[in-house]
Amino acid sequence: MKKLTLLLLLCCLPLAARAGSRGLDIAFIDATPAHTTAEGKRLAELLVMDMKKLYSGDQVGKLFPWSENTVDLKVLHAEPLGLSFDNLINIKNPKKIGLMLAKNRVSDGLIVFYYDRTNGVARLKLFDGNGFELLLLRLPLEGKNSAMKYSILKGNRLGALAAVGANVRWSP
Repeated sequence: MKKLTLLLLLCCLPLAARAGSRGLDIAFIDATPAHTTAEGKRLAELLVMDMKKLYSGDQVGKLFPWSENTVDLKVLHAEPLGLSFDNLINIKNPKKIGLMLAKNRVSDGLIVFYYDRTNGVARLKLFDGNGFELLLLRLPLEGKNSAMKYSILKGNRLGALAAVGANVRWSP
């Protein structure tokens, strides 16, 4: 009987260690004005694809605090939600972000992207679940003579997204 109890305990112990673990639950908004170029729209799509791969890949648990490979990435649009950002991704009422995240059942935060081709930069800003700013990244766009003109190289995108993921205030 003691052996059976010990065997059951050893079998259930790994399951108990995983209790309460979960993946990442985050939202993404492209705050670039509607009259953006095709390069800006494509860059936003690439960022979403890179986030899904990076945040659910082999680095989970090593580089990022969440413990499962599941990513619930909700891609939202700013206009229907009543959110308006300036070119530095500032918002007048940060409480709107917190209410919007609660309404859409997003617990870990919001990543806002802004493509500024005229100044040659793209910006990413991370907000927590309450609407407070956590991180702002300014990434230079490639020049006219580059193979990916007016875009961001993949290594730079992944590095920026790794920095964003490492600054998410995640709790199980």
